[in-house]
Amino acid sequence: WSAPGNNTAETAYAYPAVFNGIKLRCVITDVNGNKVISDEVTYSLKQEIKITEQPVSQIYVKGQKITSKVVATGGGLKYQWEYRLPKDSGWTKWSAPGNNTAETAYAYPAVFNGIKLRCVINDIYGNKVISDEIVLRQIENDEWELPIM
Repeated sequence: WSAPGNNTAETAYAYPAVFNGIKLRCVITDVNGNKVISDEVTYSLKQEIKITEQPVSQIYVKGQKITSKVVATGGGLKYQWEYRLPKDSGWTKWSAPGNNTAETAYAYPAVFNGIKLRCVINDIYGNKVISDEIVLRQIENDEWELPIM
């Protein structure tokens, strides 16, 4: 190893991405040539959270199961969907199935017409990003049918 500090008790180095996953250890030698080897550590590159696919607003028929998803990259991601009804001023944590996954599916009742959803994504480094908010709008069954020509 030829990085600065390679022959000292402490080393500091700006590791490039190519070194992600590299294993390091220290060999300590005394004046008599006796050696001890430290435990091995693994260098892990801290990755930013990046949303690569945002959720999409949708139109649904009452009782229809709607799937909303977000796609993101990063380290150790945790998801929490939040919702806001038209009458609400703030966001509430979603507790429906899939509320803590990248994809949630739910059959929305009429009272949720106009509901807004978003996903809060956290990583193992304490970083947080929030997806775009989407709107889910309900229509009646007869509005869904195409007119006869």
